[in-house]
Amino acid sequence: MGDTASSHCARVALMYGGLLILILRLGAAAAQSADAPYVLFNWTDSSTTSEFYEVSDTVRTTGMSKASLGLTESREYRWATFLAVLNPQASSACFAGMETAYNETLDFSPYQVMVVNGRIQGDYAIMKIVLENPTEAVTFEQFFKADGGFSDYKLPLADFECHYRGDACSVPFDPSKIRTFGVQAAGGVYETFTQSGVAAFEMQYVYLE
Repeated sequence: MGDTASSHCARVALMYGGLLILILRLGAAAAQSADAPYVLFNWTDSSTTSEFYEVSDTVRTTGMSKASLGLTESREYRWATFLAVLNPQASSACFAGMETAYNETLDFSPYQVMVVNGRIQGDYAIMKIVLENPTEAVTFEQFFKADGGFSDYKLPLADFECHYRGDACSVPFDPSKIRTFGVQAAGGVYETFTQSGVAAFEMQYVYLE
C-alpha cells in the first residue's frame, strides 16, 4: 500500500514538474518572440504584392494620379516596385498609393521602430508609410526621404501622426490595433515641400524592431 502511494506521488510530482518546465519554455519562447524583429514583408523571399490595392486621388472628382505595386524578379534579384505618377492640382494636392488590409488587426505595440528597406528612382524622393486603426476615419502617416541605393529607413512608431485628407489632426495613434499598411507618394499640399512626376520606390523588406 505504501509503495503504491509513493509511486502515485512520484507520478504526480513528475507530471507537475513536466508542466512547470513546459510553462517556463513557453514563457521563454514568448519573450524571445517579443524581442525578435517582426517581419511584415520580405519581397526578396516569398512575400507577394497581390493583396495590395490602389488608394489614389482618383477616388475624388478631380484626381489624376496613379499607383501600382508589383514584383520585379529575375534569376538574381527580387523586390517589390512601387510606381507612382503624381499629377497635382493647382494647389499641389495629389497622392498615389497602394495599401493592404489585414483580416485581423496586428499589434505593433511591443516594437519601437518600423524599418523600410528600399531605393528611389525618378522625379522625386519623398515617400510615406500610411497606417490605419480600425475605428478611426483618419490615417497615421510618416514621411521619409529615400535615396538611390538600397538603404534601411527607420521610422519610429511614436512619430506616426494623424492626418485627415492630408491635413494634420489630433486623434491619438494606437499601435496595438493596426488594420491597414500602405505606401504612398504625395504632392505636399500641407507640407514644406512639393513634388510631382513619376518615381519608382523599390522595396526589399519591411519589419518592426
